[in-house]
Amino acid sequence: MLSRRQIRIKVMQGAYAVLQNKEQTIDFQLNFLKESIRDAYKLYVFQFNLMSELYRYVDKRLVKERNRYLKSEVKVVDPERLIKNTFWMNIINDQSLKKACETYQVSDWSMHQDYLKSMYEDLILKDFYQDYMNSETVSLEMDKEFTVQLFKQVIAPNEKLYEKIEEEQLTWLDDLPLINTFILKWISNQDSKAEVFSIGDHLVESDEDVLFGTKLLEFMLLKNEELAQEIEGKTPNWEQDRIADIDLILLKMAICELLHFNQIPVRVTINEYLEIAKEYSGPKSSIFLNGIMDKLLNEYQENDRIKKVGRGLL
Repeated sequence: MLSRRQIRIKVMQGAYAVLQNKEQTIDFQLNFLKESIRDAYKLYVFQFNLMSELYRYVDKRLVKERNRYLKSEVKVVDPERLIKNTFWMNIINDQSLKKACETYQVSDWSMHQDYLKSMYEDLILKDFYQDYMNSETVSLEMDKEFTVQLFKQVIAPNEKLYEKIEEEQLTWLDDLPLINTFILKWISNQDSKAEVFSIGDHLVESDEDVLFGTKLLEFMLLKNEELAQEIEGKTPNWEQDRIADIDLILLKMAICELLHFNQIPVRVTINEYLEIAKEYSGPKSSIFLNGIMDKLLNEYQENDRIKKVGRGLL
């Protein structure tokens, strides 16, 4: 499941597009949002599939170089240790990953061996690779730690891969940091002794994600004028046309959540939009937004307009 912050960012971008381009319809952006969420999950599959393809590349390369290894004095205990890594093998043998690749039509890398080659050449220069290959023996936990470092130090930061990702889907560049974090967390949390992995549910877009995002975007755009009135008078030193467009959109989204999303805690809503403002708006935007939201929150609570369901939601 995507984080709610990532969904909010996608909603913010969709709302900005509609409000900036009056020719764009709400339906167009709602459909684009759904596709964007689906594409984020496709990126998740894409990155896991890349780990599989890199393994296959290493396997093929070792086959070609086997005779050269035998004739040379390569200072490693076992030249084929990489393809014997049981943790890495469990990932590539996961049936749910193969099914997800079919669902999202994630293609193989047969035409893009140069990307895999660059990763392999980067890998063999890493200290963790040298330590792993030169250890007298390896354990299941060492196999897992190697796979964690493989993704963390080689795959995730690979600059050449960014070109491929940009070619595949432009929106992936925004999603990449979050998806890589999810994958690294997933790998780190797996039991090194497990014989079978099931990436499973993580690789299929969630109806809950889609529902939250589309409901927020649709409500914000349909009630745009009403939301603007909510802000009226709360910015005595600023006319609304002087407020940065992104700040205004974030304020309206926050008001939507405060008044109409009764299962989201107030503090979560405020914190989320302040963090998004820090990343996507001006350097002082979060301070500005915090002041306005405090005024709005006090007014809403005095007038009993916030109706939250569940303990501790206020």
